[in-house]
Amino acid sequence: MGIFAVIGSVNRSKVIGAVKALKKLGISNYKAVKIKTLREQPMDMYETISLALYRAEKAIEYEGDIGIGIEGGIFFNLGYPIEGQVAVVIDKNYSVALGFSSLFPLPIHYMQLLMKRSLGDIMEIETGLKNIGSLYGAIGYLTNGAITRVMLSYESVLMALLPFMKREFYRKLLTVNELKKILKN
Repeated sequence: MGIFAVIGSVNRSKVIGAVKALKKLGISNYKAVKIKTLREQPMDMYETISLALYRAEKAIEYEGDIGIGIEGGIFFNLGYPIEGQVAVVIDKNYSVALGFSSLFPLPIHYMQLLMKRSLGDIMEIETGLKNIGSLYGAIGYLTNGAITRVMLSYESVLMALLPFMKREFYRKLLTVNELKKILKN
């Protein structure tokens, strides 16, 4: 029967990216479920990881072997906004692994705009493209389709799955509670 994965999102680009990563590793049994979060746009690494973890925790409740949470976040550590995807994978034993996509810079003038609106909303206003976040994302627009949000989701999920696929190499994984403790500090 194999591994059954539950993806904690119905966002088209996140699901397609996650499914591509799963299939790359020979996992073809999956479903996507809608998970409601309290915040639409995480604004730092800890918040992004926390929301991806929340999605993965809710996803595993749907009786999968693994739950997958994916979240796009914006980080301001370098004085201008940088965006990327974070994936969290949880197994039935509540072991957890993180994966990250490539990061890319956003326009500096977005710093003030992002305090009031989500990146998706800003990109829709600036580009006139509806639902850009479910299509190819800001990265797709900025690279003229050379890199898309699907690709970033794929990359982050694949990286988060590595420790589960090479368990003998990684030996010990963090538990959900250990990760939550780290995120609180």
